[in-house]
Amino acid sequence: MSYGAVLQSLRVPVGGELRDVVLGLPTEADYVQSMTHPYPPFYGAIVGPNAGRIAHGQWPGTNIRLETNDGPHHLHGASGSLSRMHWEVVGSVQEDRLTLRCITAAGAAGYPGSLEAAVTYTLSGLQLRIELEARVSAEMPVNLTQHSYFDLTGGRAGAAGHRLRVDSREALVTECMIPTGRRAPVSGEVPLAHGLDQTYVLGPTQKAVLETQDLRLTAHTNQDCFHVFVGGPNAENLPGKYGAPYGPASGICLENQGYPDAPNHAEFPNTLLKPGDTYVNWVTLDFEELNP
Repeated sequence: MSYGAVLQSLRVPVGGELRDVVLGLPTEADYVQSMTHPYPPFYGAIVGPNAGRIAHGQWPGTNIRLETNDGPHHLHGASGSLSRMHWEVVGSVQEDRLTLRCITAAGAAGYPGSLEAAVTYTLSGLQLRIELEARVSAEMPVNLTQHSYFDLTGGRAGAAGHRLRVDSREALVTECMIPTGRRAPVSGEVPLAHGLDQTYVLGPTQKAVLETQDLRLTAHTNQDCFHVFVGGPNAENLPGKYGAPYGPASGICLENQGYPDAPNHAEFPNTLLKPGDTYVNWVTLDFEELNP
C-alpha cells in the first residue's frame, strides 16, 4: 500500500492453503484514520525518521528540538513520521519486487533536514526481504524499521499461540520507556504477553525465530537490535481485515532497528546520519511449514 509503504497482507502456504500472517486494516482510509489516534498502531508501516523514543526530543550538543508526542518524548517520527506519508512507486511494478520512495520536508517534526527514504520488498520462494535506504540533507538521527504485527496462526490464537527466541543475551533497561544505558541479562526465550515492549541487543547470528505448531518464521537483520512489542488494538476499535477488532495481544512486532534514544547515550552505537552517507537497514523473513 502506498500510504506508509504498508505491508497490508502476507500470505504463506500452510496445509495447502494461504494463511495471512500479518495484522492490518481493510482500506487505506482505515489506516489514515488509525494514525489520528493518540497511540496509532502503525500496522505494517515503515516507521521513521526514528523508530522508538528520543528522550525529550533533544540530545546533547545541539539546539534541535524534535516534536514530542509521547508525553515529553519524541516517538516514531511524530507528525513527520514516514508512516503518515504517501510513498511513490519507483520503476515498474514486478510480481516479486516493489520499491517505494518518499521525501520528508526539512523542518518536519523538528528535524533539521529533509530525509529521502526508499523501501524495497522482494519475494523469493518463502522469503520476504525488506530493505530500507535513507539519505539526509542535514545531519540528524535516522533509525528506521518495518512495523508489521505477526500472527502465524492467521488470527486464531494471537501471541498466546507462539514461541519466540531471540539471539540475545542482553535487553536494554528502561525507565518510562527511555533507556537508562544499563542492560539486563536475558536467556533468549522471550515471554510473550500483553504489554511486552522490550529492546533486545542481538548476538552474532542477528536473528529471531517465531513459531507455532505448524509454521516457523526466522528473521535475520543487519541491525543491532530487535525491539519486540506485543499489541494489536486499533484506533476506536476499527475492524481488522477480517471483521473483528484486534485485542491487546493479537500480534507480535519484531522491529529490526538500531539502539533507541542513541543520540543521548555515548555508550550506544551512533545513529546520526550525515549528508552524503547512505543508511541501509534490511531484514529477511524466511517461512517454513512444520510437520507438513
